[in-house]
Amino acid sequence: MNFLIGVIVLSSFDEVFKEFLDSYPIIRLELFARLFEVIRRDKPGWDTIARSVGVLALGDFGGFARVLPELRRVFETSSDEEERAMASLLISFPKINIFRSTVVRFMKKGMVGSISPIIVQLEEIKDVINMIESLDESFKQVKKRVGDIIGDLTEELGMKLFVERELVEEPKKLLQIALEAAILSNNPLREALIRNNLGAIYHSSGEQDKAIENFEKSLRILESLSEAGGADIENEIAMLHKNLGVVYSDLNEYDKAESHYMIALDLFSKLAAGEPEQYEQYVAEIHFSISELYIERGELEEARDHLRKSLQIYEKLSKIDPEKYGEMIKEVKDRLNRIERAKSDS
Repeated sequence: MNFLIGVIVLSSFDEVFKEFLDSYPIIRLELFARLFEVIRRDKPGWDTIARSVGVLALGDFGGFARVLPELRRVFETSSDEEERAMASLLISFPKINIFRSTVVRFMKKGMVGSISPIIVQLEEIKDVINMIESLDESFKQVKKRVGDIIGDLTEELGMKLFVERELVEEPKKLLQIALEAAILSNNPLREALIRNNLGAIYHSSGEQDKAIENFEKSLRILESLSEAGGADIENEIAMLHKNLGVVYSDLNEYDKAESHYMIALDLFSKLAAGEPEQYEQYVAEIHFSISELYIERGELEEARDHLRKSLQIYEKLSKIDPEKYGEMIKEVKDRLNRIERAKSDS
């Protein structure tokens, strides 16, 4: 008689570690338990790593906090790249997930209450980004996932606080972390869009040099991507030229403002030819902005030309949405009337 003997096949460390990396940083406790069973202990630093994995498998974050200083020493002093990588991933894991749960809970509550507990954690998240960034290219997907998770949380929360609660300092800090996360995940398009938002926040707080710095860096990135891009990138490039026009106009640097407005006008006009319902309002808005520059320089004839073009577009758009564009039509007409009076008085 033949007997079938059951054999338990144990996963190797490499197999479980691959699953760990494929899931990171969203790890089930069960996976920590499996990793603890197969983790190698043949090097000095791996004893600390094994104990860290063991307490995480139990969900014992208090125990993990006690072993954390030793784990940090492994990361800072080990010459073994595998040890350092494992230490950095373990150190970062609770920080990412605590931050994630804090931000999600805060937003689910409608952003009511103090933002301070989240802002306090940003130094820890910056530390995470630096540690994960230090990993070699074999951890490329881990870098991307960590960068995407941190970037999603900080960018969304930062912009909500800026737009809905009209805060400035906290959004700056959050978007700065979002920017570093975009660089970690090697996402230049996202980096450019975050820099555009940062520029808008700095502009609103009167920090025009930093606004220009971020707008121009965003513009350079987008222009380098434009050959592979489509209308979305062209739209963002047009918006950046418009934003730079606004900042330079506020600084009374009218020649620079005009240069950027003219580029934005050309780009938006081309976009409006294909999608008028989406882009014509920007063409009208930029014509109006350019007219303001000419008025400041006393070039009333040129100002009138741009105001008439702006009015023509706004009147067309008002047939679709009179409530939205009615006020702008009044303002453009008022400017035209003032120009006519000024010309008749001269």
